[in-house]
Parts: sequence; C-alpha cells; structure tokens
Amino acid sequence: MKINAVIAAAILAFTSGTSAHLVLSSPTPFTGGNQNPLEESGADFPCGIDMANGYTVGSMNAWEAGSTQEVSFLGTAVHSGGSCQFAFSTDTKPSPSSTWKVIHSVIGGCPMNAPDGVSGNAETLVPGVVPSASWPIPDKFPVEIPKDTPNGPLTFAWIWFNKTGNREMYMKCAPVTITGGADSADAFNARPEIFKANIGNGCTTTASVNVNFPNPGDSQESRGTIDGDGFTGSCGGSGAAAPATGGGGAAAPAPPPSDPAPAPAPAPAPAPAAPAPAAPASGGGCTTDGALICFSATEFGICNGGSAIAQAVAAGTTCTNGAIARRSVQPVRRHGKSLLRRHASHIKA
Repeated sequence: MKINAVIAAAILAFTSGTSAHLVLSSPTPFTGGNQNPLEESGADFPCGIDMANGYTVGSMNAWEAGSTQEVSFLGTAVHSGGSCQFAFSTDTKPSPSSTWKVIHSVIGGCPMNAPDGVSGNAETLVPGVVPSASWPIPDKFPVEIPKDTPNGPLTFAWIWFNKTGNREMYMKCAPVTITGGADSADAFNARPEIFKANIGNGCTTTASVNVNFPNPGDSQESRGTIDGDGFTGSCGGSGAAAPATGGGGAAAPAPPPSDPAPAPAPAPAPAPAAPAPAAPASGGGCTTDGALICFSATEFGICNGGSAIAQAVAAGTTCTNGAIARRSVQPVRRHGKSLLRRHASHIKA
C-alpha cells in the first residue's frame, strides 16, 4: 500500500501541472486564480489573474488593523522552501502599475521549512501521503496587520521566490476590508515596495539560495539559511541597487589606484546660486486616482493612492474646479481708448 502511495504521488507530481504548485488557503483568494507561478514574461503580473476577467470576489476577508492574521496555503510543491513577502495594494483591482507595500518578509522556510537536499515536493516530506491540489501545507504564517494600514477595501498579496526548481515568482492575491486602521495612506505609502524577479524585469533569483530581500521592511523573520543575496541583475524594484556579484557573494574589491596625478590648481569658488523657491508642503486626501485637485487658485495636485501633494501652477495659469486654465487678462486697448478720449476732452476745454 505504501509503495502504491509513493507511485501515485510521483504520477501526480509529473502529470498534474496545476496541482504541483500552491494557492492561498487563508485569506480566501480571488475567484479564478490558479496554482501556477507568474509567467516568465510577467504578462500576468500581478496576482496571476486574467486582467480582463479576473478579480472576482467570492468571499471578502474582514481584517482589523493591529490584529494578527494566519496565512496558510494549499498545494504540493514547496520547492525546499524559499523567501516570501506579504503586502497590500490600495487598488481593489490591481494592474501592472499598482504599488504594493510590504508588511512582513520571511527569509527562508516559506511556504514550508523543508530540509535541503530533497526534491521540495510535499510528498517527499510526508511519506505515504498522496497530496492533491487541496492538500494543506503544514506550516502557518502569523502576519501582523500594521495600524497604519488604510481603512477600506484593499488587495492582500503573498509573494514567493522558491529555493529549488525553476527560477519563478509566485503571487497570489485576496480581497480584504480593513477596519480600525488609518484614514490616510500617507504613513502606509512610506513602506517599501515588494521585491520582483523572474518576470522579465532584468532581475533573477539564484538557485538553491534563499532570497535575502534588500528592503524587507520593519517586520521580518528568518526561517532558513542566509547564504548571500540570492539574486542577480537589475533588482532595484525593492528599493536597493543590484548586488555587484549576484547570487549572494561579497562585492568584488575595487582595483588598486594608479599613481596619483598632480592635484590641479583649485578653481575659483562659483558664485552662490539663488535659493530655489520652497515647494509647497500642503496637500490632502482624495478618492479618485488620477484626478486633478485644486487646493487654491495657485496650487494643484494629482490624486495618487488616496492622497495628493500640492504644487504651484505654471505662471499665467490658475486652478479652478479641477482644471488648470490661463488667467484672464483685461485688454489694454479699451483702457487706452478711454485715456485718449479723456485727454482729448481736456485739450478742447
């Protein structure tokens, strides 16, 4: 019986493309997702959902800011673990241009603390068990929801970079309504962006190395080994430049300097530049992204993520009723004719 179970597991792993991967179990994800990683081209970023037909809310997840929520997964292939991030977007139907703010990062051991040297599939970790697409991954992840998370509907995301197997990026998303949080997204927007790799963006993770996120945020934990950076290429999407060596090695030492040339004579100090006018620090909340907001006749802002930063209008223009137009100028001709008539009557008298 045990031999049959192992054989069945092997058949399942090699014949069922979708059941070999993972989905969110909790929170309840959007309807219409799949267990596959994102496409190598990044065409289905974010969330791996068809942009035109996806983002169907089957069940809304109600979370309170400041609470701790348990995140869990279903599937089979855990690929010896890896590193993952949990994040929010204020967009309820995210697009490739949406921003994702990290609330927690896990270095190694995600979605399961699988030992190195195994195939990474759940059936090798639980002998005699034939997992299926609905097989629960044993490890759970408590994630604290920050108090600065903005109230209202948001999109939650789990992002995973597997340790072994093909170089892939997994991203599964769920609809969430936040209560007890912030009325403004200003503090939340200061959090780092998610790490992105293996989706045609010039950044690639390193096989058999846990990704050590360059900007993990203020909430992080380590569940596995840290052997280096775990990525190479143009990986600046998480707020840090790409590593010099890629894959986690130390940066190459700089070549020794050549014989120094004689120092040139000091150039005369330039005249001090006139101070630039200070940018207005005012701003405010808004509801429609992309909308133009008039703070006054001389200040405007563009709504982005629930807030707009005020800036001065161009010279000769004014901001009124959500639009910028040229200021009206009274014609000089009429005033000139009035002066001529007044001057002529004075001469005749």
